[in-house]
Amino acid sequence: FHARLIDSNYLESVKTDKEGEVISKEAKKAKELKEDIEALLTATDQPDKDILTLGRKIENSYQVLGIYVSGRYVFSFFKEYVSKVRKTERTLLKPKGYSLTSDLAPVLAQYEKDKENILSVAQTYQGEQNSPRWAELKLEIQAKKSALQVEGRSAASRAEEFNRLNYLLEYRTALPAAEPEAKENTNLSELELEALALELELEFINF
Repeated sequence: FHARLIDSNYLESVKTDKEGEVISKEAKKAKELKEDIEALLTATDQPDKDILTLGRKIENSYQVLGIYVSGRYVFSFFKEYVSKVRKTERTLLKPKGYSLTSDLAPVLAQYEKDKENILSVAQTYQGEQNSPRWAELKLEIQAKKSALQVEGRSAASRAEEFNRLNYLLEYRTALPAAEPEAKENTNLSELELEALALELELEFINF
C-alpha cells in the first residue's frame, strides 16, 4: 500500500492554503497515511495495537483515495490471530501468573498434566448408569441419607405433600389480615409451612 501511495498523484503537488494546511481532502489523507506508515516501519517497537490501528486507517481510506489493497486477507488473518493470542493470554496465562513473554515450557507441561487429569475423570463417566461415577454417586446419596436420617418416599407421597403445600399457600394468601381469628390461623399456617419446607428439603436431598 505504501508503494502504491507513493506512486499515486496525490503527493505530487500538494497545494496548501496561507496557513500551510493542505487544501485537498485526498492529498491530506494521503500525506497523513504516508507519515503514519513510515513512522511505524521505522519504529524500533511495533505493538500489535499500532499495526491494527494503521490497518484500519488504510482500509477506511479506500473511499477517499481509491487505492485497492490486494493483501487485505493478510490483515484479516492478523486481526484474528491477535484476538486469539490475547484471549489465550487473558484466560489461560494470566490466571496462572504467566504472560506472553514468560517461558512457556512450564505452562505446556502443566497443561498436559491438567489434560491427563480431565481425561482420567471423563473415563469414569463412560457407560452412563453402569459407569464408575454413577456407582460413586449412589454411594454418596446413600451416605447422606443415612447421616440425615432421610427415608425415601414414593412419587405419590411426594405429590400429596406438594398438593398440601399449595393448599396452605393459597389459604394463607386468601386470609383477611384484619380479622384476629384469621391472623391466628395465619400464624398456625406459617408453622406448618416451615415444618413442611424442612421436610421437603430433606426429600429433595433424597431425590
